[in-house]
Amino acid sequence: QSSAQALTRARKSERRYATLFNEAPMMYLTVRDEGGTPIITDCNAAFFRNLGYPREQVVGQPLTRFYTPQSRPALLEEGGFQRALRNEVTTPIERELVAQDGRIIHTLFQVAPDVDEAGQSIGVLAMGLDITERKQAEDALRESQERLQAILDNTTLLVYVKNLEGRFTF
Repeated sequence: QSSAQALTRARKSERRYATLFNEAPMMYLTVRDEGGTPIITDCNAAFFRNLGYPREQVVGQPLTRFYTPQSRPALLEEGGFQRALRNEVTTPIERELVAQDGRIIHTLFQVAPDVDEAGQSIGVLAMGLDITERKQAEDALRESQERLQAILDNTTLLVYVKNLEGRFTF
C-alpha cells in the first residue's frame, strides 16, 4: 500500500506541475543544448499565445529561430543560455522575439540551468514576460521628453513649472 500511495502522490504532483507550467501567465520554456545550439524541448501556452505559433512549429526548433537578428548573438555568445549551461543563475535579460505575424515581442527572461541527476547541466529552464507595452510606453515618454526639450531649447520665452503645491520644479 505504501508504494501505491507514493506512486499516487507522485502522479498527483506531476499533474499539478504540468497544470502550473501550461496555464501560467508567463512564458515557460525548456531548452537543451545540442552542440552549442539551444533547441526548444517544451514550452507552455503563454509562449504559443504571445508568438502565435502552433506547438508543432516550436518544439524541436532552435530557439534562435524566434529571436530577432539583433538578439541572437547575445543568446549564443555570453548571454543567459551559455551562463545557465555553466550552472549560473542569471539576472533577468531583455530580449526581442519575433511573432509569427512579424511583430517584435519585447521580453524579460530569467534563465536557470536544467541539471540531470548527477548535477550536470543539460539545458536551460527559462521564464519570460512580455514587456512590449512597457517598452512602447517608455519609448513614447522618451519621445515626449525629447520634443519638450527641443521646444525649450529653441524658445526665447521664460518657462517655469510648478508642482501642485505651488513650488517651482523647473
